[in-house]
Amino acid sequence: MKKVFILTISTLFLFSMSVNAQMRSFVGNWVNTNSNTSGMTRLVVSASGNRAYIHAWGQCSPRDCDWGRTNATKFYTGVSSNVVSGLMGNYSQSGIRRMIILKKLRGNLLQAQVLKTFSGNSRQNTIQTYTFRKTRSAVLGTPVVVSPRNNARFTNYPRRTTLDWRPVRGATAYGVEVEYYDPRSRSWVGNYKSATIRTTNYTFNFIGDQPGRWRVWAIRGNTNSRKSAWRTFSYRTTSAILRAPVQVSPRNGIVYNRFPRTTTVTWRPVGGAAHYMVEIEYFANGRWIGNYKLDRSNDTRHVFRFVGAQPGRWRVWAVNSRGVAGRKSGWRTFRYTR
Repeated sequence: MKKVFILTISTLFLFSMSVNAQMRSFVGNWVNTNSNTSGMTRLVVSASGNRAYIHAWGQCSPRDCDWGRTNATKFYTGVSSNVVSGLMGNYSQSGIRRMIILKKLRGNLLQAQVLKTFSGNSRQNTIQTYTFRKTRSAVLGTPVVVSPRNNARFTNYPRRTTLDWRPVRGATAYGVEVEYYDPRSRSWVGNYKSATIRTTNYTFNFIGDQPGRWRVWAIRGNTNSRKSAWRTFSYRTTSAILRAPVQVSPRNGIVYNRFPRTTTVTWRPVGGAAHYMVEIEYFANGRWIGNYKLDRSNDTRHVFRFVGAQPGRWRVWAVNSRGVAGRKSGWRTFRYTR
């Protein structure tokens, strides 16, 4: 009895080894070679004893739809062969029936045919063929985008934009792609911004007041996940006119009796100002002479030497980071007697 028991165990072990050898070329994680497919995106083929299983996912947004795991029927090269040449699995979900037929190709490639039928004859039945590549480890999931929300509208300037997504298990980096819409050509302009980063956010300055869109994918070595669906946003910046600076000194109408005519003018800061412009004129021959001095100041004061013993006047305005000038202050006058 003991010998029979040992023989039975040995036979089962050898049978299991034979089954595993038959299935070795099929078992594993498979990803569609077309990362932009609208159909089946990835597969996991597994075996347990004499049974085989197919687990499939299809393209959905924001993440792939899990079709679940189903029993697989094995097909051999001949009626007395032990070589598995194909697998077949069936799914039935929401009035859609799918038959998946897998056939091993050369190297690490697998062909998958999906025969899809619809209940009620509402649509034509279809057959689609895909090529999958085996990955060494679990298939990377598609990143779930977090912010900004789809169709977000921004008014801030500069157009500093931060994109966020959730981390993907097993990913060592992420690829990000940003495009903008050109209203003249009425098309999306690709290769505007692209980056490979190790964080789950990406910050950049957008090009202009127009729509944009972005997507992201996970990376591990030479393996990329499916790309997320596009998310759109748009900018419409409304540059508020900067208020006129409040002049502080010198007081209006002041008279100086000194030489040299070194003059300092000051004003209060303006929120949003990147710098200031100071304009100075002098009075001669019965009129104000413009274009005497037009100076830039990065501070709220400006020092200059006046032209002569005569009246002068000055005013100031702020300029924002886009180079848009704000409102000008009123004129303040002064006079030198020598």
